[in-house]
Parts: sequence; C-alpha cells; structure tokens
Amino acid sequence: MKSGTITAIVLLACAALLCAGCGKKDAGAVKWLTSMEDGKSTASAEEKHLVVYYSADWSKMSEQFEDDVLDNEEVRKKLVEFVAVHVDADVDEETPKSYGVNAFPTTIFYTPEGEEVTRVVGVVEAKKFLGLLDDVLAGRVETLKELLAREEANPEDLELAYEVGTMYVETGRADKARSRFEKIVAQDPENKTGHRPSALMQLGFIDLTAQQEIRQELIRQLDIEAAAGRQALSEQEDSAVALEALLGSVSALVVPVVMILLLILAVILAWMAIRRWRRPATQP
Repeated sequence: MKSGTITAIVLLACAALLCAGCGKKDAGAVKWLTSMEDGKSTASAEEKHLVVYYSADWSKMSEQFEDDVLDNEEVRKKLVEFVAVHVDADVDEETPKSYGVNAFPTTIFYTPEGEEVTRVVGVVEAKKFLGLLDDVLAGRVETLKELLAREEANPEDLELAYEVGTMYVETGRADKARSRFEKIVAQDPENKTGHRPSALMQLGFIDLTAQQEIRQELIRQLDIEAAAGRQALSEQEDSAVALEALLGSVSALVVPVVMILLLILAVILAWMAIRRWRRPATQP
C-alpha cells in the first residue's frame, strides 16, 4: 500500500473521531437562559417543560450539585429536552424571593403552561435526578396545583394533609406546612393515622428553622449595617484627607500672597518717604 493512501486513511479516521466527539458534545449542550420571563415565554412557545436552577456563589452545595449532577453526561442529554433557566442569586436577588426560594441549590420544574410541578432542594444523586427528569417529561409527577386541588376537595383527609405538609417541608417551604401538621396533631390525638409523632417532630423542626432564619436575617442585617458603618468611616477619612490637602494648598498659596502684599506695602511706604524727602521745605 502506498504511503499516500495510508496517510489519507489515517486522516479520515482522525476526522471521523473528531466529528463523533463534536456530535457527542453538541448532543449534551444545555442552553441556560438567565431570565424567568424568557424561560416561560420560550417554554410556552416551544411547548416544552421548564426547569429553573437557583444557585449562589457562596453555596458549596450549589457547586457540588453542578459538578456531580448538572455536569453528568446523561443528565445534560435529558436537560436538552427542557427549556433551562439558571438564576444566580448573587446577581438576581428578587427572582428567588418572588418564587419562594430561600435555600440553594433549588431546582423547580414547570409545565409548558407555567404550572409548578415539583421542586428539589439541595443535592440529589444524578441517577435520582435523571429519573425525576423522565417522570416530569412523562407527566408522572402530580403538579402542585393538582395536589392542592385534591387537598381542597378532601379537607378532612389527614393522610393527604400529611402528604402536602411533607411535600412543603421537602421543597423548602416549611412555613406552608405548619397548618397541615397542626391539623394532624389537633384532629388525631390517638394517633390513628400514625403520623402524629412525625407531625409533632416536623412542627419542632419548623420552629427551629424559623429561629435559625431569624438569626441569619439578624446577622445579615448586622453585616449590612457594619458595612455601611465602614463605608461611612471610609468616606469621613477621605473627606478629612481631602480637607487636609485643601488646607495645605491654601497655606501654600497664602504665604506667597502675604509676601507679595508686604512687598507692595513696602514699596508704597518707600515711595511715600521719597516724595516727602523730595518735597521742598516751606519758607518761614
């Protein structure tokens, strides 16, 4: 076989490998939008489910979730079937508040119509997250609206109240779970459902979480006030330096001006003395 033919075969093989690698990369490329409005409008127009990932730079769990789950090859391939939005809480503080997100990472799924399906708070295994992606796409996950409608239609169903309360706790919305667990404690004093001890424990957890959130908010406010104080002190120091520089400049100007004025005064006095000396003496 000629050397030219061998070279051509090797080049073709390399090109084929490179093309295969490029195709593999493109297949798992996720286009992350950064606006909820853009995400919802795109999901509606393309009739796709929406996934919104909330993260924070200071959250180590966010970094872990991205490395272990979102960068997983199989997860990336499945996420391409969604409209994906990434909200950085350090850049956009209002969107997490608007959607009840107070822990990071949090991932929320929506139908193409914009109804919340479910949310994941914290880190889960890539395999479990992949299964959830499949279930959401297949419509096997009951939406929040459907679950609440079922609860409204069955207000005395304590099993359903426990299910809703647990869902709220697991998705980082413990404040909405309180009334469900309080209902179980009040209406099931003999623990016929078997959920009363767990409901009591969850109420204790909610109270503890609320206290921790209050402490964290106080610490945050103190940090803000301390930063404002440091900024004010820095501005005062800058003002003092500027004033000192201004006084130094004025002093530097005053001395020459005074010297000039004294020189002018000396000239005037000398001139007056000369005139007096030259004036003829008056005859007696």
